[in-house]
Amino acid sequence: MACASEPPRLPFPLEIFLQILDEVVKSASGVVPVAYPPSNSVVRTFKSLMLVCKSLSATAAQYLYSHCLYINSESRLHKLLRTLGNGHGQLEQSPWLAGIEQYMTSACLSIRGYNKKDSERTSATIELFNFIGPSLKRLILTGDFNNPRPGEDNPNDILSQLHNLEELQCSYDAWNYCKHATLPQLKRLAFDFAGLGQDEFSFLQRSPKLEVLVTFRQGLSASCIDHIFESYRGSDLKVLVVDVANNHRPLPLTRDWAPQDKVHIMEVDVPVSYYGDEREYNLCQMWIRNKAIQGTLWEEHSRPMELWTAYIARWGN
Repeated sequence: MACASEPPRLPFPLEIFLQILDEVVKSASGVVPVAYPPSNSVVRTFKSLMLVCKSLSATAAQYLYSHCLYINSESRLHKLLRTLGNGHGQLEQSPWLAGIEQYMTSACLSIRGYNKKDSERTSATIELFNFIGPSLKRLILTGDFNNPRPGEDNPNDILSQLHNLEELQCSYDAWNYCKHATLPQLKRLAFDFAGLGQDEFSFLQRSPKLEVLVTFRQGLSASCIDHIFESYRGSDLKVLVVDVANNHRPLPLTRDWAPQDKVHIMEVDVPVSYYGDEREYNLCQMWIRNKAIQGTLWEEHSRPMELWTAYIARWGN
């Protein structure tokens, strides 16, 4: 029998146990989601490991904060800041959490509803991202934010510390606080709202490493396509145009493009339910959000959009 002072031993090497945990965090499709919601069994598994197995507490905490940073309420946001020792009535930090910020590589922030203290939500969000910014690579930002008002936090500040961010999916309200940021490492960007304007094109111009851009078909025009081609400074960009299948067709009067061009316009079909009674806008919006959280959005099946000139030649005037 082991002495009471000896830590409990695992029945197999730690490396094997870590491989098991790596499989636990994968979805059925083999992809690691951005973040598991609090009710998911993966979250409960890591929490249980932290509490019942002292020799694995630090490891379980690393997996929990790496794969389960899903913040869907202001209460959860403020509790997280307290746990990390960042004000808000801060708690004494657990030894498990020493240096935990280096493992916080992905997060989902989705706080719904407006309130009179929305500026506090913005400040808390900035505080969180300042803390985990250097390590964060994947982010879902779909919470409700009031439009920035004079005298409030600079809207540029939310993403100002995310220098290593590679993946971002953003809602319309949150985008108001993000659109002036510079993210030099960004590779994948998704908007869950319709319409692209000068702010989006300027952002694209500042993102030379961008590889995938996801946007609604609704609100796109030949002018938007021209601006995408003219704004992109990278070497290869796949633009995924999302809509239900019945709406897909070439955008009128769009320019011709060739396979060797650095921008590729692709179509992605959003499935419709058997009854087909959902609003198409909401259907596409939720599809983008769910696929982004699952981590599968960027590799969804797509096909090249037909050229407008080829479409006209095929169907006539």
